[in-house]
Amino acid sequence: MERRTRNREIIVRFSDGELQLLKLKMDTVGIKNREAYIRKMALDGFIIKKDYALLKQILHELHKLGTNVNQLARAANTFGDVRAKDISEVRKGVDEILLQLTSKE
Repeated sequence: MERRTRNREIIVRFSDGELQLLKLKMDTVGIKNREAYIRKMALDGFIIKKDYALLKQILHELHKLGTNVNQLARAANTFGDVRAKDISEVRKGVDEILLQLTSKE
């Protein structure tokens, strides 16, 4: 016989509309286990979903910027000089990242 940590059961009844709303809320926060969602909401009252899309975008831009800086350093070490146009493109990338970091959405 299986021993469960949670050995108490509560039966809760929902209408069709309530079940649809429950499913929608679960989808919103990315939880697939209905029992876990209901337990979390009953005990804590809320679930916070963290959206890292902007952070991922900024990290991608930083990676591209790092690649550009590396290429400029390689050119400077090889040829002893870097074009002003290349430096201005890197500055533009830095400005774009700073704008993303300081903009309030």
